[in-house]
Amino acid sequence: MTTSTSSWIAHASREPGAAMITGMSEWVAESVQLAAENTRGCAFIADEAHAVIVAHTDRAMHKRRHRPTFMVPGACSLPAHAGHGLRPMSTLIADDEYGPEALLIEHTGSASPLAEAIGRATSADRSALIPVMSEAEFLNSEHFQSHQSRPLEVRDAGAVLPFVLVAAEPLADAEERESLVRAAGWASYTFECDWNSFTYDDHARLALLLEDVLDEIVQIKADIEARMLTAPPLWPLVEMRSL
Repeated sequence: MTTSTSSWIAHASREPGAAMITGMSEWVAESVQLAAENTRGCAFIADEAHAVIVAHTDRAMHKRRHRPTFMVPGACSLPAHAGHGLRPMSTLIADDEYGPEALLIEHTGSASPLAEAIGRATSADRSALIPVMSEAEFLNSEHFQSHQSRPLEVRDAGAVLPFVLVAAEPLADAEERESLVRAAGWASYTFECDWNSFTYDDHARLALLLEDVLDEIVQIKADIEARMLTAPPLWPLVEMRSL
């Protein structure tokens, strides 16, 4: 059973406390195990790196009263809005004022999850959309043009926060990859770790990184309201680099 805590303790400070970090670590381990044991489960959540992204993004979004929708390539047999269990914070926070909420994971098939998220965010959908993809998928020449952040109107568009997983042997060197990321209208926030030994300190570092990332999104939207933006912004993108 995953350790639970109160809503006040969960979000009392900018950095999550020991109880929340321990709870997220347990949620990740349990989710990976359950998904791996279920032959008809979701392969996305059976991967530790993906489960870590889900747990930490959900905590940071819950703190800001948002409910993220994770968008990933491929397919699974589970329904997007009911089959993936509860969102992590519904499990970890005993007195969650929002009540039990489903974990939202949408599979985009052969389409790029980032392109799909940008399309959704520039429509009537104002959800917090979290596309998760590999470096190869982000740099894919067939989709790269549709990965441009330019269509995201600061004032009206929904929030899109991409995660790009970079393997220990990346396709592009760091300087080339950063140039391509910036050319597409994104600013990299880099997190490095060894997935074979993901520690308590790694959880704490990632939690603080996501605080910086979401604060930057809030600041961009505040700047447009104050008429301080003179050029399209570089929206945050999180690079998860394997050591």
